[in-house]
Amino acid sequence: MNNNNSKDNFWKEFWDFLGSAKLAVFMVVILAIVSALGTLIPQGESHRFYIQKFGEALGHLILKIGFSDLYHQSWFLFLLFLLGINLIVSNIRRYKNLINQARFLKVNLGTLFFQKSKNIKIFKNSLNLEEAQKKLEEILKSLHYKIKKEKDQNGNIFYYAQKGVFKKWGSFYTHLGILIIFLGAIYGNLPGKGFSKYANISEGETFKVPEGNFSLKLKKFTLKFDQKGRPLDFASVVDLLDFNNKLVLSKTIRVNNPLEYQGIKFYQSNYGVDNIQMEITSPKKIKEKI
Repeated sequence: MNNNNSKDNFWKEFWDFLGSAKLAVFMVVILAIVSALGTLIPQGESHRFYIQKFGEALGHLILKIGFSDLYHQSWFLFLLFLLGINLIVSNIRRYKNLINQARFLKVNLGTLFFQKSKNIKIFKNSLNLEEAQKKLEEILKSLHYKIKKEKDQNGNIFYYAQKGVFKKWGSFYTHLGILIIFLGAIYGNLPGKGFSKYANISEGETFKVPEGNFSLKLKKFTLKFDQKGRPLDFASVVDLLDFNNKLVLSKTIRVNNPLEYQGIKFYQSNYGVDNIQMEITSPKKIKEKI
């Protein structure tokens, strides 16, 4: 008997822990910190890039714990999964409470409850009971309250008035929406369900797409500035080549105007200086490019 009670208590405490606000706050803080690091550390670069940028020790550490491809790591997906479980459990508990409040609403709380209540005001008027009821109901209905009333054996009448019932469900639907987003993120990062990678392509270079049987060639990159030197537009003219290097299509990729082929979308994420060429002229008018 004691063993059964201890097991029941354990699972109840474990269930309460999974749906607790403390676990939710802890998971949100951890995910915020990890995601911030994922924003600061470039994703999807080569091993050599991290060694050169962060040094040998820190670069190897970043690669070892998976911060070079953070959002596809199993431990990151586990953090999302655990937060999703927390949302599911807390939503189940909240749903039960809301349903119980709606189904088992007690209107007749007894006169003793009101006598002991601090938030009570007693007043008298010249209206009889029927007139007072009618007047009270008119006032509550004018304020858009829904009314329930009960009468006890002593003839006392109890009213329960409420409005904005759907507001109570606001947090439930908010959590449900967040949960759907998390499930979509987890599903999209499962093996074979989706991927996200970065690639640096210089003008004239061809990039073999690992997840497809085709290549992408950057023919030309253009960058426009306004009079104050601020970038107005940057565009990439690309050729999509099949496995025999035959042209499939050409397209100009701009911000929010990607190239899509075989279910894969190619966006411009950034641009930068690829190399610098200098021409030196000697006193003898000999030119040399470096």
